[in-house]
Amino acid sequence: MKYRIRICTGVACKNCGSDDLLKEAQRLAIGKQHLNIEGRNCMGCCDDAPNMIVMDEEGMPLSRHTMVLPKDLQKIMENLQP
Repeated sequence: MKYRIRICTGVACKNCGSDDLLKEAQRLAIGKQHLNIEGRNCMGCCDDAPNMIVMDEEGMPLSRHTMVLPKDLQKIMENLQP
């Protein structure tokens, strides 16, 4: 299975570290063909920034994660198996 990981890059999420989160996700995904990392404009969940959505390859949401920290990101991505 392939996954699309979208990390919010809206203002509230940027202020809470989403740029670093996006860079870390891209680093963790190196060599993992089943992961596609994308930055995405505001997801509308600003109170819970930074936000991230994991979707299947067709774009159907599988899970939404809020207040994501780099250590959380690593755990989430490790659980996404091809």
